[in-house]
Amino acid sequence: MSRFLMILVAAFSLAGCGNVGSGSTDLVNQVAAGNATCLVVDLDANTVRAEVSLTAALALSGIRDSKLVLVRIPAGSVAGGSGPGVRWGLPDEVAGAKGSAQVFVSVFEITRGQWRRLAGSQPWATLPADLVGSGDSLPACGISLDAANAAVNAVAARIPGRLSLPTSEQWEYLARGGSTARYPWGDSNDPSVAGLYAVTADTVTALSGPQRTGSLAQNAFGLYDVAGNAWELTSDGTIHGGSWLDGLPMARSANRFSLDQASAHALVGVRFLYRPTSP
Repeated sequence: MSRFLMILVAAFSLAGCGNVGSGSTDLVNQVAAGNATCLVVDLDANTVRAEVSLTAALALSGIRDSKLVLVRIPAGSVAGGSGPGVRWGLPDEVAGAKGSAQVFVSVFEITRGQWRRLAGSQPWATLPADLVGSGDSLPACGISLDAANAAVNAVAARIPGRLSLPTSEQWEYLARGGSTARYPWGDSNDPSVAGLYAVTADTVTALSGPQRTGSLAQNAFGLYDVAGNAWELTSDGTIHGGSWLDGLPMARSANRFSLDQASAHALVGVRFLYRPTSP
């Protein structure tokens, strides 16, 4: 999917709590020491730097276009799934621990401006406008697992460290934000409550298409739109979180559906993980 013709070797530039050094080894050390609350990937300069706070990172320009803001998610696990007998539970929502090692996760669903820089393509451009809307700050959609894997493989030549899709279990852990509730915000189905966090058919009236990423409140891990707006694809080929066109039951943290790896659905986008690595 990528059109990139050059391999660029980038140095890390660290900022936040003063100048804490540069180079991928330094960044790995800062992450290991717990000094990097979040990371900012500059998709034009092909650099990564640390920020001391998410507030500082979100105040930067270009965070829905040329920069990718990733917040540190602590290692851990939480009881997840649901299954038959639970309201709206489905047989594939197997109850059990959902967890992850420490990772950095994009606070927004990957936007169209970001996806063009990552993959050099516009899969939403040929899709019906009433399904995908228009604007670079909307979630990139119409993305297949094949396309997502091609994008992260291509960008590996440009940006030190490693981007990847979350696994299905990781995604549920990230979305729950440490909670065992039905949704990232709790168990409430009241649109006045859910509407603070999720763009869905039950919470927004007269809606046609996804909305600007990060328009509503974040979950306990600092992630926006893990429920609603666009379905999010995982490395297992499952999609999670529901979309603007779906009702609240589809936005439950345990809910998931499977797609074959070549399917590019108009309502499906991505959220990436990042792991800094030594050279």
